[in-house]
Amino acid sequence: MMRNDLVDVGFMSLDQAIAFQIDTGLELCIAQVLDYSNGADALIVRPGTNLKEGGKTINLGLNGTILSKYMLNRAEDNQILDKGNINIIFAENNIAELYVNGKIDAAITSEPQLSRLVSLGAAVVFSSADIPGEVVDVVVSKTSVSQSRTKALSFLRDRVWVAGLLYLNTKKTDERSKSNFHPNAVDVAYVDNLSGIKLLTGEQSQKILKNSLNGIVDNIFSHLVEMEEYSINQSPQLRACSSH
Repeated sequence: MMRNDLVDVGFMSLDQAIAFQIDTGLELCIAQVLDYSNGADALIVRPGTNLKEGGKTINLGLNGTILSKYMLNRAEDNQILDKGNINIIFAENNIAELYVNGKIDAAITSEPQLSRLVSLGAAVVFSSADIPGEVVDVVVSKTSVSQSRTKALSFLRDRVWVAGLLYLNTKKTDERSKSNFHPNAVDVAYVDNLSGIKLLTGEQSQKILKNSLNGIVDNIFSHLVEMEEYSINQSPQLRACSSH
């Protein structure tokens, strides 16, 4: 919708924001860093699967998003796997089904499918917790809007987001307490899923915007180039909004 001028501000992962800015050429900036994945995105394997075993091809489920490809690339950087041994099977929302039916022996996935796969016996061998601060969700604004609506963006950060954090932290406490009496409470899964995401305060967001955002953007883009998603001359013009 931002592409068609229907909205001026959007929520997306940083890798999506980088790709969106390059693809559209829109003048965008990062108004806030909301959270980073701290284990909610992961590479799982069937027990006994060796991702670096020479001469054996491993079927790995992948949903085809830039993030999943990025995680695959980072897993190889960390010597968890050798992509030469990997046969990628693209899947959308049926990775768990493919695993159960023996069609894949490994996958890169996220919550809530991640928890389901672990409950089925899959082992996490690499996750976003191993690359802290790289898998990030952000608020993206058109640059012109960030300059003309600074009070609105500040309200979003200092009032709306703070209220949301308070609600989520309260819900986590309530549901965890509830689980002590009702082990099968439906919302316990919600709490477990959220535990793999580090929610950031406005102050923490400001620190990242000022000190490390540019480095994170450049690092992600370098991997996108390595993955042949983009060429080096398409360097993103995506930085923190000037009001920050």
